[in-house]
Amino acid sequence: MNNFNSRQNRKGRGFGRSAGYRTQPAYQRNYRSGPGGNQRGQQHLFTRLIASREMRIYSLNDAQRFIQEMVRFDSKVDLLAKLDDDRMFGKERIRESLSCIKSNEDIEHILVPFLQVIMNEETLQPLYEPLRNRVLMMIFQIPCLLEGLLNLETIALSSKATATIICMFLVALAKPFMEARQSASLRSLAVALNERGDIPQAEVLCAILLIREANVLDISSIAGTSDANTSKDRYSAVCWVTDRVPPGGRHSNDQINYRDIQLVPTIDELLCEKNPWLPLHNESNKYIENPESRLLDSNFRLLRADAVCTMKERINEQTHLWKNSRIVGLSCHQKDLSPLSFIIQMDEKNNAGKATDWRNNARILPQNSIIALCHNGIPIRLGTIIVRECRKNGEWLLAPGGAKIGVSFYSQTDFNTSIEEIGKNAPLTEKINNLKKSTKGEKKMYFSQEHYREQMICYDLVVVSQSFFSYEPILKTLQEMDSVPLANEIVLINSQSERPLYLPQVVRMPDTKPFNGFSCNLNNWSTKDVTANTSLDESQANALWHCLTHRVALVQGPPGTGKTFMGALVAQMILQNTDQSILCVCFTNHALDQFLEHLLDAGEQKVVRLGGRSKSEKLEGYQLSNLSKAKANLNPITLKRLKQVEAQMYRSLETIQDLVKLNEQSLGWQRPQGGVEHYLQDFHPDIVKQLSIPEVEADGFTQVGPDGKPIEDDYLWKLWLKGGACPSWLNFDTMPSFQEVWGLNKEMRYKLVDTWRQDIMSDVRNDIFQATEHYEKLRLERQSLRRAKDLQILNDAKVIGATTNGAAQFRDILKAKKPGVVIVEEAGEVFESHILSALSSDISHLILIGDHKQLRPKAETYKLTTVSGNGYSLDCSMFERLVLAGLPAAMLDVQHRMRPSISQIVRCQTYPSLKDHPSVEKHPDVLGVKSNVVFINHDEKEDGQNDKRRWNNDYTKTKSNTYEAKLCVELVRFFLLQGYDSEQLVVLTPYVGQLVKIANTMEKELTDTKGYISDMDLKELDDDAMGSYTKKDNCKSESKNVRCATVDNFQGEEADIVIISLVRSNEEGKVGFLKEAQRVNVLMSRARYGLFVIGNKETFLSNNGNHVWKLILEMMDVRKGLPTYCQLHPNDETVELSEVEEFRKHRPNGGCCRPCNYRMSCGHACPQCCHPIDRQHQAAQKRCCEPCRKFPPECTLQHPCLKLCKDECGPCTAIVVGPTELPCGHLVHNSRCHDVRNPSAIKILSTKCNEKVSFTFEGCGHVEETECFNTRSEFPICPALCNHPLKCGHLCSNRCGCSDEAHRCLKSCERKLFCGHICGSSCHDGNCGPCKRCCEVKCIHSKCPKDCCHPCAPCVHECRWRCEHQGRCLLVCSAPCSRLPCNKRCSKLLTCGHQCPSVCGEYCPNQDFCQICGSESNKSHVVDMIEFSTYQEHNLDSDPIVILPCSHFYSISTMDQSFQMESAYQKKGDDFIKTQTLFAGHIDPKPRSCPDCRAVIHSVFRYGRVINFAELNSLERKHSMEIKSTLEKYSSFLESTKIDALEELVVMVKKGPMHCVFEACAGSAQVEVKEPPVKLLITAMKLLAEKHANISKKAGDKNYKKSCVILRSCIEICNDTNSHRSGCEVRLMLASILLKFGSLMMVEGVKAEKDEILNWIINHEVDFKDMKKHALELKQQDLAAERAVVIKAMNVVEGYDYGGSWSSHWYECPNGHLYFIGECGGAMAESKCIECGAPVGGSSHRLLATNRPARSEALL
Repeated sequence: MNNFNSRQNRKGRGFGRSAGYRTQPAYQRNYRSGPGGNQRGQQHLFTRLIASREMRIYSLNDAQRFIQEMVRFDSKVDLLAKLDDDRMFGKERIRESLSCIKSNEDIEHILVPFLQVIMNEETLQPLYEPLRNRVLMMIFQIPCLLEGLLNLETIALSSKATATIICMFLVALAKPFMEARQSASLRSLAVALNERGDIPQAEVLCAILLIREANVLDISSIAGTSDANTSKDRYSAVCWVTDRVPPGGRHSNDQINYRDIQLVPTIDELLCEKNPWLPLHNESNKYIENPESRLLDSNFRLLRADAVCTMKERINEQTHLWKNSRIVGLSCHQKDLSPLSFIIQMDEKNNAGKATDWRNNARILPQNSIIALCHNGIPIRLGTIIVRECRKNGEWLLAPGGAKIGVSFYSQTDFNTSIEEIGKNAPLTEKINNLKKSTKGEKKMYFSQEHYREQMICYDLVVVSQSFFSYEPILKTLQEMDSVPLANEIVLINSQSERPLYLPQVVRMPDTKPFNGFSCNLNNWSTKDVTANTSLDESQANALWHCLTHRVALVQGPPGTGKTFMGALVAQMILQNTDQSILCVCFTNHALDQFLEHLLDAGEQKVVRLGGRSKSEKLEGYQLSNLSKAKANLNPITLKRLKQVEAQMYRSLETIQDLVKLNEQSLGWQRPQGGVEHYLQDFHPDIVKQLSIPEVEADGFTQVGPDGKPIEDDYLWKLWLKGGACPSWLNFDTMPSFQEVWGLNKEMRYKLVDTWRQDIMSDVRNDIFQATEHYEKLRLERQSLRRAKDLQILNDAKVIGATTNGAAQFRDILKAKKPGVVIVEEAGEVFESHILSALSSDISHLILIGDHKQLRPKAETYKLTTVSGNGYSLDCSMFERLVLAGLPAAMLDVQHRMRPSISQIVRCQTYPSLKDHPSVEKHPDVLGVKSNVVFINHDEKEDGQNDKRRWNNDYTKTKSNTYEAKLCVELVRFFLLQGYDSEQLVVLTPYVGQLVKIANTMEKELTDTKGYISDMDLKELDDDAMGSYTKKDNCKSESKNVRCATVDNFQGEEADIVIISLVRSNEEGKVGFLKEAQRVNVLMSRARYGLFVIGNKETFLSNNGNHVWKLILEMMDVRKGLPTYCQLHPNDETVELSEVEEFRKHRPNGGCCRPCNYRMSCGHACPQCCHPIDRQHQAAQKRCCEPCRKFPPECTLQHPCLKLCKDECGPCTAIVVGPTELPCGHLVHNSRCHDVRNPSAIKILSTKCNEKVSFTFEGCGHVEETECFNTRSEFPICPALCNHPLKCGHLCSNRCGCSDEAHRCLKSCERKLFCGHICGSSCHDGNCGPCKRCCEVKCIHSKCPKDCCHPCAPCVHECRWRCEHQGRCLLVCSAPCSRLPCNKRCSKLLTCGHQCPSVCGEYCPNQDFCQICGSESNKSHVVDMIEFSTYQEHNLDSDPIVILPCSHFYSISTMDQSFQMESAYQKKGDDFIKTQTLFAGHIDPKPRSCPDCRAVIHSVFRYGRVINFAELNSLERKHSMEIKSTLEKYSSFLESTKIDALEELVVMVKKGPMHCVFEACAGSAQVEVKEPPVKLLITAMKLLAEKHANISKKAGDKNYKKSCVILRSCIEICNDTNSHRSGCEVRLMLASILLKFGSLMMVEGVKAEKDEILNWIINHEVDFKDMKKHALELKQQDLAAERAVVIKAMNVVEGYDYGGSWSSHWYECPNGHLYFIGECGGAMAESKCIECGAPVGGSSHRLLATNRPARSEALL
């Protein structure tokens, strides 16, 4: 190990000569010494080497040892994991090892074995590809490695084995990494490898890098070309049809090599107006020489262009739009290891002003959609929706304030910009949410919200693609492919195809009927023998032979010829005769389910279906997801790697979360990351000087400002940020840049701070982006590793079924499975790119079954299709291309589906050789119509033709025809009435707009029948923004559902009766894509029994569609309506029906209009018109509405049933007139017949007798009246109340006989609260809790609007109490009045002319209160509660009245006694002469209430002193409760609580409502002020001190000093108020802070204070045991710390004297206490121990005998 850690100064890294290596290459040696060798020790050495930062590789020998240990490592996957672990130094060790290479010989001994370890059989498995690629990238990033290989001419001079290994390494780099493909060194090495001529993979490498094409196109010049008209002649030979410039240079994503193209388009690409370079189908503009690479390039570019063009259209149309979308936050959760996403919030209502039902509409903003954030119609950035949840209320889509989605952005620039916007939008969003919770008016709240919204950064969110996720796996697979399997046939079109070698010469057909195990010789095939011994026809036998004898087999199957049957038969024969596994690929889930069901029915059980969108119940147990759940655990290596990856993901997520929190911190002077101060010190030192307080050198002093308060470090920063001016006492105005800093206005300062924040946080944002990228790589690897269990299942399967998308998504495990045979169903409908992506390099047999004369693959962009004539032909399938190119193909020519009158249409139109199987001639005629194939002609125009702007675009806009939609639905109704099941019918149309109209019309017009739309059609509805179809129950499983579909999504399916709506009907003769023969072929070949087409004949015979439709219309029965007849009366005249009203009139129930008159089993005649269905009238019987003629069962009186015939008779409900005697003796009158039909029924009725009787209850002895039935029950219930006395003083309100546990009180609590209100809650124990009524604090000026439990402010207006005798009150309204009350009667007159009855100084009442002419009710009111005299009898002159706010009134003598006026004032006789103190305890502090109504009394001037005193006491109590609640909150979250908030809280405690009143009265001595609550004040000050102490960084800093000052003030308060326990707590806290920094303990003043504090606690007369114990512990800690400081100074360490002499100067007294003698000669005097008073010291250099030198352990 010395080689790795002892050489610290080695030099000479790089490519030079070095000696000391061995001659034999390291990878050829055997390092094991025996079984197991020294494996564990070597692996331990390897682990230590990559785990240590210090252990490095400096020499060639070191590098060789490192490689040796890698070779010895058992699990190479584990080895790669260790090298990739971000906690270790594998990357550094790789760089150091390979940097030792200096010659070609070194390459043989170091690089080659290293690459062989990295790329061995185990690591080359697809599951470990992400891990392997990361390690390969580490090697590629080693500086000068590739350049060194070039300089040493390694490729030319090395052996073939070495060159092959290097070539494999370069291929593995070039396939996934654009950085590698664009490396000049790597390209040069590729050229050198190709020039050797003996390296097989060199050609592949050159094809990946487009080496030859680069030489022709001159990449360097093209990359900089942006003008489309540049040098036309130069490229005329390359590209002359579409573009003048080949790929490269149009925008940032226009690359020459298609592998370098980013899959998701860039903003630059979407905005680019230049047409992209696209390959023509005839290859006339080709620029790639290698035909395989050219095929891959062509399919990639065209398929991607289809997706990108759709995105551009969406952005231009702005159809899927969400306005006011803003980025408000980041989401990162560890629970499900979900990736980081930006939270985008939208408005609560969409653009139409309606709320979105997110739970029931999953097609709005679906998962994995690509969205664009646009401004003024221009895209700003693109992202993918990765979080779309609506499971919990209040979260994501159901969040208050608008729906939220999680979006991931692609570029680092977009990432960083989005993070910046969060800082601006998130606070404004919070303000808007708080506004919605407030009680502001609706109008004011609306304008406030709009004000905040205007400040937010908002976008228009446009959903540009909901289907790109289906393109992505295909495109990614094409980029990863380096060659095309079976290229001899697929690319070179070699018609001399070889027979698949895996098949034997003689094959055996399935053992089941009708094949019976017949054996066939592939080399001597006899079609005659096959047809004679099986049920196959001649074309099927030929197709079978063709499939088994061609490596690429093409089978064309016209409609109904049994393509699925043929594919399943071929699969059965391959499985029966070989051990090959088969991959079955279909474009649609429906076709795949059908194919796999055929195999299951044939007996094949080893079937696995990939993907989860199967609707087949048969395949439920064969889906990969279901099989995976029951599978055993992963193998140990994969499981170990999976756990490693997940551990790294958790660490990465924690890093991201920490960085996100750091990014969300507000910018301060010292935070985050040092804050503004640190940033300015580094970049703007002149500015930081002007924003920093100059340091004061004097120790022990605190710098204060002009107001005498200590100055914080960020004082000037806060002042400058608020827009304040620089304090003059700092004299900064002499600095050169003073005006550039302090001369800026507030707005300019904010802009400058925003710039600083961007700079400060830029590194954090970059770190977040890099961490997210790393996390995403790990997530993809985890996803790949978790598929290892799926691979175990596939390894056992013989048949694997997948859609083309599924095959691309599961490519990694399919690649590992290596299926040798691929069968593609409906190959003519599948894009060639989809089939290419499903082919792995191990495939040996490809079978394509389809029909190129039916529908082509469906491209989203019309200009890329074949019919557009632009020459791209994206929709030309591989099947069509190979057939048209001349590759041999077999054709099935016998159809088993259509009746002859239907098949003749497709035969004459498309397939002249198509034959009918005899079985189709036996198809029954369609019931109810005279013709089985009808064209219903009409002249009703299609919708929207008047809107020419909308209607004119024939291909991009969907069409509809209301007339045809209604007629289609009526035909559905008619055929259902003929007796057909809904599953036998289908309605087809070419347009999704018509599809929606038909489905909605069916929902509206038909009661029992619904329209079913497939998932593929629903997807098209979303893509075309057809949001009018919103059926929640679109479910195929219901029995009454009729399939409605577009023709494009019905290929491969069939139905008994097909109804077609052609839609197009216009004067211009436009038929849209119905002029395409392939689409019409599919449209006319779906029906088995009947075909009914609705359209405008004239439109389809126009020049636009004549070539297709003329022959079809000649063969169809063209009529103006449907020729109908009555099944029950077939001889009647045929009626042609073309309108909904005609059907309802002539065929109301499917038959004629004759009455049915069938005598049903009930005896009534059927009232319906003639109906073909339900001829036995079983259903009609259940609907008979005639009166019932039967007697109800059990009715002995023969009453007639009163119900309808269709209803069950049930019990007889007739009334029996007269009394009926019950067994109890009571009579019941007018009972129902059923209740008195027999004695048993009467007995039952008696159990409900409600007659009242007197009854004595045995259990309690009560005699009560109760119902008769209660007295005869087994346990009679006493109706009396329990009345058991309860603890609360009330009586139990339950019924008599309740248990002790059931006692309950239903009374209300009548306790009076401190606010004056009655509690009113249900009777309860303990405190009443906060009052929930409205606050009663009011006066003549204002009223408190809050609830009573919330604190409110006292009124500070001028008091209005005045009179001519005593003058006016000089205090404010809410202060206890200092003026003396006047006892005289008011001298003013009322409106009636009589003298006012009230006391002087109060407001005069109205004349209703006049003693002479007032109301009688007032005159009879008792006003004197002492003598109980009425108002009319009362003497007002001697005892005036007081009118209360509640309008009740009493004499002043009565009210004076209630308000305790003698305690508030001093009296002499009847007059008040002086005020008395209110705090003597003689006055009840609770509010007074009216004696009559108990309403709280307020606004009575005479009693203002007592009323206001009570109100202030109430306010003080509320104030204390609020403070207590705030203290609890701050105490729980002290770390996040700001100092400013705590300081405000301390001030708030000191200044309660009484203090506010005192200040409002200008400190008048007449206002008594209550001292603030001591405990609350001390608690608040302790929290503030603790906060300062927590953020203190060193002894003596500002926070430390403030903490001590605050606690000393607390001690003074405790001393003044005799709060001894609180004083102990504060002193302990101060002592702890003083002890926090041990360096201060040697300062005498601090030490003395600390000792004084602790001694006070220990020696206090009140023994606080818990705190006394704590004080003793602190004192011991202090002594230990003090000794440690002194001992350290004496050079005594761990009891050993390191040369110092001071350690011998310590001694112990008799009791073991330490003391120190400074004299060198020892003891020269005697003294006493300061701890215990024992004699210490000595004389004449001699120690006292009772003393001794200190022991070493005592010193510690």
